[in-house]
Amino acid sequence: MRYLAAITMICLAAGCATPNARVSEGAASAPITLYVEGPSVGTLPTGRTVPNGDVLARRTLDPATRRIVEQVVAADGRRSASECEVVMTVDGTSFSMKESTGGFEGDGTLEGTPWRWSVWRSTSRLPDGTRVESLDSRSADGLTARKRVINRDGAVVIQTVERLRPISAERFAERRSGLLGRC
Repeated sequence: MRYLAAITMICLAAGCATPNARVSEGAASAPITLYVEGPSVGTLPTGRTVPNGDVLARRTLDPATRRIVEQVVAADGRRSASECEVVMTVDGTSFSMKESTGGFEGDGTLEGTPWRWSVWRSTSRLPDGTRVESLDSRSADGLTARKRVINRDGAVVIQTVERLRPISAERFAERRSGLLGRC
């Protein structure tokens, strides 16, 4: 689950606004909160494809503070679901990120209209020397994240693809409660 939670957070780290959101850089607009969910599929170094669980996330983009905060629940069906929070700080076309409990930190670049980015790339570093390289893109249907997890020796451990679709705040709350087993 260690890699699943880190991979999931990194997937969402750059954030993206809905296609209808109109936010310009430097504009003091209200925060935008988005909800997404979807499956994660992994490919092992042997080429075998394996289900990697489900991802559920709430993302709040706040152009006024240049921050994106994400709450992510990862559930792989083999262990109890876990929840993490990551805070990203945006500086023009770059961002830095840190998971709230120290699970990883990293940085990346953004492409497209500010606060409606269409593509972002990131590299995250876990305390054990593992790094995750991510290429994420936004479309009208949601977002797709492609990641490579590389151990401290430089070997690819797993590659993942996550296809996340927009959901309602109510669905997020219901799924979160169900996955985490609490209200």
